[in-house]
Amino acid sequence: MKLVYGVGINDADYVVQPIINGKQEVCPIYRTWKSMLNRCYCLSTHLTSPTYVVCSVSKEWLTFSNFREWMISQNWKGKHLDKDILFKNNKIYSSSSCCFVSCSINALLNSQGASRGKYLIGCCKKSSKFRSQISIHGKKTYLGLFETQKEAHLAWRKAKSAYIIEAAFTQTQDNVREALLERARVLLEDYNPETTEVSA
Repeated sequence: MKLVYGVGINDADYVVQPIINGKQEVCPIYRTWKSMLNRCYCLSTHLTSPTYVVCSVSKEWLTFSNFREWMISQNWKGKHLDKDILFKNNKIYSSSSCCFVSCSINALLNSQGASRGKYLIGCCKKSSKFRSQISIHGKKTYLGLFETQKEAHLAWRKAKSAYIIEAAFTQTQDNVREALLERARVLLEDYNPETTEVSA
């Protein structure tokens, strides 16, 4: 049996990529499983997405049928597999650490650190002051002008925390809701003015 990306065992008892009406279709569960393996074990993917170099898949999930059994039990349709919402900075895909979330929730927790410039997140220089703003539901919201970068960043943190809390109470999965509420709490309590990293 040929391994998928050198590690995955496809033990499906059905055709995962059937030809239907002359067109190849892919089982959505198999597609999710294969994409997960791709992120962790494909060298070409690591060249464009180096953050996945240190990621791995649990031994259990290297076998497709185990992953499929778990995914079937989840509310997965229209959602994305996520490994680090339940446990921040988690690097292992497993049944105990992963969940399915909407694209909007993924975007909510993405700080976009590489593209936001030299100032703390939520801040930009405006003459002699610092402007604070946040993107809410895809639209930029102005939070005010502040004397210091720290003040502007803290205004962003407060707004971001409130935004995450709002999103948390729209979630039907208890574990996702609790994880989001914890992220909101940490945003208000865990601040290091010496770094541009954020806790969410």
